Amino acid sequence: MWGIANAATKALTVDNSLDSATKLIGLAGDLNKVPASRITWATMQTQDVTVQGSSRTEIAPGAKAMFKSIATDQSLTAAAAGAGHSSSPTVPPVPIASIAVQVQNGTTVNGRALAIAQQLIDGGFSDRTAPGNGTPAATTSLTYPPGQKAQAQAVARSIGLPARGLVQGPGTRIVLLIGADWPTGATFPGGKAAPAPVDTQAALNGTNQQLGTDKKCAEVSTYKDVIGLDASGKPTSSDHPASGTSPTRAYALSPNVKDSAP
Repeated sequence: MWGIANAATKALTVDNSLDSATKLIGLAGDLNKVPASRITWATMQTQDVTVQGSSRTEIAPGAKAMFKSIATDQSLTAAAAGAGHSSSPTVPPVPIASIAVQVQNGTTVNGRALAIAQQLIDGGFSDRTAPGNGTPAATTSLTYPPGQKAQAQAVARSIGLPARGLVQGPGTRIVLLIGADWPTGATFPGGKAAPAPVDTQAALNGTNQQLGTDKKCAEVSTYKDVIGLDASGKPTSSDHPASGTSPTRAYALSPNVKDSAP
């Protein structure tokens, strides 16, 4: 039976850390240490797109918030439970996805602005964040327009820039000018970067989720191309099926296949 279990796990497309029965048992043991009320099961956000006439399922933009919540160890349980839970979901006062930063290179290091701009985008800031050349500067500064101090503070926290580096200016954009005092590294020298808080409600938007204490079964996917169909229109496990259908439709097309559970 152990060999069958290992063979079954090899047939699944999973993370390398879950590719054997031993590893799955280890995961179950770890989960058993966590109260069911603190566990949230959720599907990753996906979207159907059409490319050159063919439909396929891709990762949706909302998945970025979900994985950032996981990476920064922020609980999704409160957001999944809603108003009935004792704690409130984390909703940052300033959604960082709406904060665009003009990153300017005031150093002699080529590509410095590009590296920091990409770091900010990867950290959840707006995709409109962009690099550019700046005037040579000895010190790093973060200039923000009137009314956007909170946004600038969120940027400063993410890179470890102290409060003395923030300056209100007359412009309309938040501008990070990287000076000679920060020639390398992801965090300002001597500073301590803190990941921006994640909107955990947004992290679960577009997902099917349930708590570990829920007794209901997980919802079945409604995507039309989740299950492959062969040329004759029957469900197939082929990697390159002729077409696709939804799980419920595939079930209806397989009356002679026994249910795995009553």
